[in-house]
Amino acid sequence: MSHPATWPNAFFYPIGNTPPICLTQDLPPNIPADILLLGCGDPRSILYTCFADLGAPRRKIDATCCDIESAVLARNVLLLTLLADDESATLSNNIWEIFYHFYLDKPSLDLLSDQCQKLIDLTKSFDVWNQSKYGAFLRFCTHTTLSELRSYWERYLGANRLSVQGKQRLRTQFKNGMDTTAKISERGLMYAACRSAVPLWQEIGKVAPNHYKSYWKSGVMCTSSVASSSPLPYVNPTFVYSSKGHIFNVHYGTDPILSFHLAATMPAVSGNHDRPTTAETVVIGAKLQFKEWSNAFRRSLAQSSLTVRFFTGDVIHFCHALRSLSRTGHRTTGIHISVWRGEMITFDEADYDITVPSTAPIVFNVIDTSNPSRSCWIVERPLRSHTALAA
Repeated sequence: MSHPATWPNAFFYPIGNTPPICLTQDLPPNIPADILLLGCGDPRSILYTCFADLGAPRRKIDATCCDIESAVLARNVLLLTLLADDESATLSNNIWEIFYHFYLDKPSLDLLSDQCQKLIDLTKSFDVWNQSKYGAFLRFCTHTTLSELRSYWERYLGANRLSVQGKQRLRTQFKNGMDTTAKISERGLMYAACRSAVPLWQEIGKVAPNHYKSYWKSGVMCTSSVASSSPLPYVNPTFVYSSKGHIFNVHYGTDPILSFHLAATMPAVSGNHDRPTTAETVVIGAKLQFKEWSNAFRRSLAQSSLTVRFFTGDVIHFCHALRSLSRTGHRTTGIHISVWRGEMITFDEADYDITVPSTAPIVFNVIDTSNPSRSCWIVERPLRSHTALAA
């Protein structure tokens, strides 16, 4: 029966809203991990796996990340390349701000712009990227993915090159969008962070609502200087652009502390029993976790044990395309990237020539479907490797 077409209108989820998991927790340390993340979101679980994996940093991990929101993947590549470049960990605070804060200071904005220019230069073609230092551990499944992510880095860079009037308009539009979104939950209290702090959820419940309100008011995470300092002058362009266009579309429940293990940030756990739990102590604990995960990520890169691949498109379509490739060997699958898109999924020849032993995995021993709908189990089964240890 015919019916009116409805255009999808989803929120932008640039930051994860659950604590990360160790993706290799069900695999013995000596087994290489071929991981498929469907609806991957941000790369927190990849970073945490580098930190918590029993086989790290020597275990070979090959993670294929699929998300229909190209802006999420553009931010992920930006973060991972920044971390890879920061070998001495001197830019940790700037990288933290670029990924989690709505507003930036001048040094962080300059670092963001420089990195975007570097990524734009290296994504002129597949060959240029694959031969770069980033190509050794970051790969793109299709040419469409490469071009779409590149377009976002160009937009981020373009935002920094706006005229004074253009930047003021952007800031006004961004602030109005923040205020409108924040009003959705202003009548209640946000306790979503409690699920990230089990079994100490009652303790985090005392400070989480205040941190949420502070974050949406100031655009930055709580520190001792937030209350007294003036607002940061520059809008973070990675929160501006998404598939919905040049508008503020960040989900109203976004709070960066949700993507960390908050029980470990409690003074009672860290040994400082006399220190009260505050939003600032929680943020300090989260930043420490981020630093530890980042160091573990760099150790994995030093061992050449980590590869992360990206595909932008619908998770169901991607699974069907992988199944088609494994059955036919044809990289041109005839399967659309997603609904409302005319392009077909054609895998890159360099990584998806199945006649070559060292190609990218198309069956997996770890599949994470925690983000997409539960119907994904219908298509994930054929993509599992036929081993007793596949999870």
